[in-house]
Amino acid sequence: MRKLRSQGFFFVCILSFLFISCNGESVHVKYGMFGSEAIVLLEKGSSLIVLSIPPDLVDGYAQYVGLDRQSAVQTLVGFPSDGMFGTNRENLARLRELTEILAVETLGVSKGMVTDQIRLDALVGSARVLRKTALPDTLQRLSGLDSILDRILDVKYCHAYDLGQFITIDAKTDWEALGLYIRQWLAEALLLDLRRNIS
Repeated sequence: MRKLRSQGFFFVCILSFLFISCNGESVHVKYGMFGSEAIVLLEKGSSLIVLSIPPDLVDGYAQYVGLDRQSAVQTLVGFPSDGMFGTNRENLARLRELTEILAVETLGVSKGMVTDQIRLDALVGSARVLRKTALPDTLQRLSGLDSILDRILDVKYCHAYDLGQFITIDAKTDWEALGLYIRQWLAEALLLDLRRNIS
C-alpha cells in the first residue's frame, strides 16, 4: 500500500509540474471559507475552475491532519495560496440565490434546472454588463472577494465542481487515500482545461 501511495503521489507531482510549467503561466489559487464549506478558485490564463468542498469533507480532513480548516483545505488541494476570502454560510447561500436568479433571467433556464455550472456560466457571460451596476458591491460584501466581475472578464473556459457530488464521507473513509485522489483528479482537470486552451 505504501508503494502504491508513493507512486500515486509522484504521479500527482508530475501532473502538477506539467500544468504549472506549460506556457510559462502559473496557477493562481484563492481559498474561500464560508463556515465549514470551502470554495476554491483556480485561475490559469483564460481558464477558471471553481471548486466547492462540502463541510463534512473539510471538517473530517481537518481533524485527520490536525490543522485548522483553512490550512487543511490548502493541504487537501495541494496548491499554494494567492489569497484568502470568505464570510459565512448564510452569505454563500445568498450568493447562490443571486446567481440562480441571474441564470434564470439571462440563460432562460427554469429554476429547478440551475446547477453550479449554469450559475457560473451566467455570471461569466454577464460580467461585462453587470460590472456597470450595483451588483459588484453586493458580490464583494457577500463573498469577501473584491472585483469579482473584473477578474472574470477575460475568462473563456469555466468549470464548477462540487466534490460532494461524487465523494461520500463515512466512518471508514481513508483520508490519506482520499486526499491523494482529490489532488490527482484536480491535476487532471487542470490539464484538461489547458488542452482546451491550446486547441
